[in-house]
Formats: sequence, structure tokens, C-alpha cells
Amino acid sequence: MAMTELHRRYLARETAVSAVVNAALSGFVCWLVFGRSGAASIDDARAFATDFLPQAFILSLMSTLVPGAVTRRRMRMGEVQALEGPPSKLPRNLLLRALCIAGLAMLIGGGAALLLTLAVWQGPLSIAQVYAIKVLFGVLLAVPVTRIGLRAALADRVT
Repeated sequence: MAMTELHRRYLARETAVSAVVNAALSGFVCWLVFGRSGAASIDDARAFATDFLPQAFILSLMSTLVPGAVTRRRMRMGEVQALEGPPSKLPRNLLLRALCIAGLAMLIGGGAALLLTLAVWQGPLSIAQVYAIKVLFGVLLAVPVTRIGLRAALADRVT
């Protein structure tokens, strides 16, 4: 797929937006799951680590669906041009595409975060550490997921 400078800037801008949104959502959900208890620290490694799986799935689903839908609308309106070349190998149906990407991100990204957390856990984490880890994970997940989803959306032929 031939990518122009305009495509590269579009990908960079939309990926940055997605990273900021993922950071905010990760912080909010972290507060819902861990912060409302009033505990000063989290000492349950398994609960903390397991939470990476649904976090990876939900954030990846939204990081594919929303930018994909926005990109398709912008392409229909002529604001963004499709990539030259063959269509993406990912499913054309946006919901199915998002589910596939989210499932893989959960298995790969969420699974790696879960295993790494369990392998290096050294005891209780402060709530500030929990927030920092969850927000950073959300940002790091947004970058590849959004780029993959957007490249596929840009390769779609919209009418």
C-alpha cells in the first residue's frame, strides 16, 4: 500500500488522539476497579494482572471501531484519500475487524502484560503506581492497534 506524506500525518495525528483517549479511559476504569475501594495499595497480583485482559480487549475494540468509522466518513466526504493498492487482509466489516484486532490484542498485549506482571510482582503497589501502569499500558496498546486499524480503514474502498 503506497502511503503518502498526508497519510503518514493522518496516521500520526489519529494515533496520538487514540493514545490520549486510551490514557483517559484507562485511568477512569482503573479508578472504577481499584481506586474507589479507598485502599492505599493493591496487593493482589492475580487480580491486578488479570485486569490487563479486558483492558486490552475493550481499548483495542474502541481504538479500531471509532477511528475506523471516522476515517470511513472522512473518506466518503473526500477529506481523506484511500491508500493505493490492494485492500487490507483484515475483514472489511468494521465490527468484525475490530473484534479480530481486539481478540489478538487481548491475547498478545494483555497476555504479555499479565505474564510479565506475575513474573516480576514484588508486593503491594500504591494506587499511584497502579494508575501509572494502567495508563501507560493503555497508551502503549493504542499505538500499534490504532495504526493497524487505520491502515486497514484507509485501504477500504468506500462508496
